[in-house]
Amino acid sequence: MYAKLRIDNFIREFRGKLEEMSDDSIQEKIGALSKSLLEKHKSIGEEALSDWDVIEGGWYNFDSNHKLVEKLRLVTKEDIIGAWDRSINPTTAAENYTRIDYYAWPQKMWLPQSEDLVEYPETIIALYGCLKYDGIVSGELADVAEAVALIQAGIELSESDTDSLASRLHQLYNDSNSTLKSKTALEMAVEHIENDKRQADTTTCYESQNDYHEIGMRKTPEGTWMISDIDTFKAANGLHPLPEPIEELVPKYSGV
Repeated sequence: MYAKLRIDNFIREFRGKLEEMSDDSIQEKIGALSKSLLEKHKSIGEEALSDWDVIEGGWYNFDSNHKLVEKLRLVTKEDIIGAWDRSINPTTAAENYTRIDYYAWPQKMWLPQSEDLVEYPETIIALYGCLKYDGIVSGELADVAEAVALIQAGIELSESDTDSLASRLHQLYNDSNSTLKSKTALEMAVEHIENDKRQADTTTCYESQNDYHEIGMRKTPEGTWMISDIDTFKAANGLHPLPEPIEELVPKYSGV
């Protein structure tokens, strides 16, 4: 979950890098990608594998790379930023944004329960896992959530609180030399509270109005749905067929 939050932050921040790129730089990268897509196969075996991938996928469009390059040559910087905002950035993509996250938890690491995922924000859960891993905390999730709220509120701690969890986290938060994952996780948790306060009167992400409790899912504080009962979820969803092509299938060698 910590890695997922870092990825989300990267996606949000990368928009600024896109804005800083010049049109010439964009076209240079498009040219390099086009060249790579049109690169000839180095052997018959490589070509056979490429064609088989198309057949196995059910698309039967063996000229897809050439058509993709034709579209790429029309792409502008504004097109890229617009697509990024509509379909990639979780903050701005709204109802166009759909993502499925898979989490793998090592056996030696702390594993959150379904109730934890429903009650606490993912930033608090990620922070708690990092604190456990770094040996900084042995308390409960609620204690960590309370300590983060105190840091965000800027509440001064008394001398009697010097050994408390809030004090230790406060020291970690202000330690500019720390390279621990817990330090980064703590910064994300505090920033999450600040963002929640700024967005209290606005809605920046799409929340489904459907109720998925009956198919083995539960809703998190972020408004997303997680699978809590895998057997019920699998029983409620049928198998999906192969994808259907969006273009009319035309034989490559029509004269043969």
